[in-house]
Amino acid sequence: MSDLLEEYKHLVENGITSDGKVFHVIIKAFVCDPARAYLKCIKGHTAFAACERCDRNRPQGRKSARWMSDEAIAAKRLRRRLERRWKSTRAEIDRVAYREACRKANSLINATRNQHRYQHIMELNGDPRRTWSAVKVLLHGESAQNYGKPAENAAFCNTLSTFFVNKVRNIKSTIASVLTQDLSTCGATIVGCAMSTPADYVCPSHGRRGPTSAEVDAVKVVST
Repeated sequence: MSDLLEEYKHLVENGITSDGKVFHVIIKAFVCDPARAYLKCIKGHTAFAACERCDRNRPQGRKSARWMSDEAIAAKRLRRRLERRWKSTRAEIDRVAYREACRKANSLINATRNQHRYQHIMELNGDPRRTWSAVKVLLHGESAQNYGKPAENAAFCNTLSTFFVNKVRNIKSTIASVLTQDLSTCGATIVGCAMSTPADYVCPSHGRRGPTSAEVDAVKVVST
């Protein structure tokens, strides 16, 4: 320990000279895990929860896969065997067999996982609290999501709002056009949303009347 302190004192006072430049040395932290554990007399870097800078610990042991069916387990083992064979031979026929095994194993695993989740949710039927907790786990409700930068989000919102505003305007314009065309049939002509044919006018050919004042007002509202 004294050698380390003496060398560090020399570096602090004199620095390190390289290409005519003097670089000053300052130790901010010891990041060498074995040495840090030895100096601080704490558990080694291979122990559980040994890192002092981490606030989360990995779960001990492997994740349980008891929900996996025997067929899915067999498909996983076959996939692994074919993978080792393909990596050793590099033959095209082995690669094709391995990829086929991958697709089959993935399909069986996903089907088994979905079935297990479905059964789990059905078993909790009648218990709203546990059902909600299980659904949150399936939907990853606790995981942090990165929804992009604020400028990108604002641009996307503006594009989306513009699309729907234009869509509503097009719908209103189409409705106004249809109403105007319908009210203009058989001599009931509307020019600038002004009625030029009396409402009591009845077309002798089709038996249709002219537009009423309420219908003309409705066209004005839709047009604006």
